[in-house]
Amino acid sequence: MSLGTCTAFTALSTLLSASLLAVPAASTAAPATRAAPATRAAPAKPAFDLELSSRLPADPVTVSRDPDRRVRLVLDVYVNSPAHGVRVTAQGEGLRVTPAQRDLGDLVEGDYEGAGVRVVAETPGMHSLTFTVTSDDHPAQTLTVPHVWAAGGGPIPGGGDLSRRTFAHQSNEKTPRGPIRRVTMVAFLNGRVAYLGFPRRGRPHCQGVAGRWQRTKGCVPYRYDERTGLVQVGGLMGRWRRGSLYIENLVPRIPWLDGVFSEIDLDPNVRFARRGERLAGTWRHRDFRERPGVHRVRLVLRRNRTFLLSYQYTGRQRVTHTGRYRVTAKGRLRLAGRRTLLVDRNRREGGLWIGLTRPNGTPDAVHLVPRP
Repeated sequence: MSLGTCTAFTALSTLLSASLLAVPAASTAAPATRAAPATRAAPAKPAFDLELSSRLPADPVTVSRDPDRRVRLVLDVYVNSPAHGVRVTAQGEGLRVTPAQRDLGDLVEGDYEGAGVRVVAETPGMHSLTFTVTSDDHPAQTLTVPHVWAAGGGPIPGGGDLSRRTFAHQSNEKTPRGPIRRVTMVAFLNGRVAYLGFPRRGRPHCQGVAGRWQRTKGCVPYRYDERTGLVQVGGLMGRWRRGSLYIENLVPRIPWLDGVFSEIDLDPNVRFARRGERLAGTWRHRDFRERPGVHRVRLVLRRNRTFLLSYQYTGRQRVTHTGRYRVTAKGRLRLAGRRTLLVDRNRREGGLWIGLTRPNGTPDAVHLVPRP
């Protein structure tokens, strides 16, 4: 082997040795395991569940500015954890609340307490009322009633339209003379005008209602706020709730425990009878308690436009009319005089709402149901 060949072989061996040294050795350690994701702890249950007794918090509460006509609200406090020194306070700008604080003392899990307050407005318009529950052991919790309204201010904002919707309700109301039956109706005639009460001769026609924001009967303006659902109809405040309508103080509320009242929605399935409409069937109303007023009504309508109407007021003889009937205008029925006729849209019930005349000549109305 020549000297040049030997020198080249030595250089190649040195290069191969350096390359082998540069190759990393295979690791014998076990592959790293991925850490299990941390589980999120379930949110701690609040110490109290708070509810407004017999009301939905978003519904309006109508209060008076007269100190002698305070409205009672009750906060229901349901206890989820033992708590010491529990206190309930209530306050709202423009409102006077008594008592301002209620001490509920020490409570254990499963307890229930009602904290009642009486509210009167110092200024007209819309207010909010906030209940705050505190204790020595837990963070404070609040419940806000956002729509506490006192008449006397301007109308609420809103450009919603409830046109061509009619609502009605028949209820029994307690009066100093005893319980009486009452029919209530609200008809939204267009985007700005409504009618409160049961009209005497069909669908009413209203003009010149501007400025009638304090009235609670007849032709009145209205506003509907689509964002909050609030509906102001004249001097009354209500709320549109997915097809049903609740209006404070329009329908007597049902007395409940501890002096509060449950809300009653108006029946939305009502329409004025159409001109020329023919109805066939038998409908009636009976009041077995014979409260003052009409306690027995029977109406028979036939396709050939003949009818029989029989009714009796307390202490009076039965009155019966027969003849021919006709719907001459929207909701106006010629049947032993001119009367208003409303029809339930619900085909399963198929009731009628008809206007009557009391023995003293004043208007009346009654809801009739199909005879089984």
